[in-house]
Amino acid sequence: MSFAARFSVVAAVLLVGCAADTTEIPAAEPETGEDAEIKAMKFFDCRGGSNDGNMNHLELGVGGGKARVTDLSKDAAVQDTGKSDPSYKPNSAEYKDSTRYLGFDKTVESIGGDVADLQLMTSKEIEAGQSGKAWIRMAGPEGGGTTRYTCTKKTKALAVDTKIASRLVCSLDKLACHKGAPPGDTCLADVLVMQSGGSASMRVTWLDHFGVNVKERKESLGNAPLSRTKTTAKGTWGTDALSLKYRAGITYTGTFEDAGTKSPITCNDLAMLDD
Repeated sequence: MSFAARFSVVAAVLLVGCAADTTEIPAAEPETGEDAEIKAMKFFDCRGGSNDGNMNHLELGVGGGKARVTDLSKDAAVQDTGKSDPSYKPNSAEYKDSTRYLGFDKTVESIGGDVADLQLMTSKEIEAGQSGKAWIRMAGPEGGGTTRYTCTKKTKALAVDTKIASRLVCSLDKLACHKGAPPGDTCLADVLVMQSGGSASMRVTWLDHFGVNVKERKESLGNAPLSRTKTTAKGTWGTDALSLKYRAGITYTGTFEDAGTKSPITCNDLAMLDD
């Protein structure tokens, strides 16, 4: 076969190969769900009410006819998102031109007690993306009350940044007690984890003689590696281990293991609130 003939065959094969390759690069899927919801929101840091318990320090996200409430308090309630109520027509001058949001069932359930309903109202300034006011009204069989919040606009929502050393302040959901030096029991109450680089120190708080004449005692467990991702934090200090999952805001939930006994624990990463 001559060179010209061979060239024609090769060219034909190449053309056939090109023609046969009809694979299409899939188009990028449109953003849906939580990510799109967050991007549509403006965020605010809101403070009001008492300094203890829950729902006194909030991150509020508003946009797209929805509002997301994230509790940043010590005993944080669960995050939830409500929808605007088009039927709302406030009678009080204080709530003039405000918008009401309903449907915070997860938050209500986590607060518990006699709270059966939660409503959020936002001022027209908040709706316009500016610093303003918000109100949360809680009600139950025994009555209710309203807390007013001062809200400052912020550039973005809180998010875990593993490059920033964490400062985990933790409390066991229920005291872990065992027989200790009499009288009374010895109970594990709180855990503090201070990260520096890839390792972290742990200090636990014991309640000695619990039930009789309680004495608080703090014990340092030394340093150990702390593994963190956007959604988890884990570490082991001798016979003690901490395993957490990120919930929302500054809050993690998980388990603390002390000498083989596991207990539910809730932690707040206070470093996330540092300016």
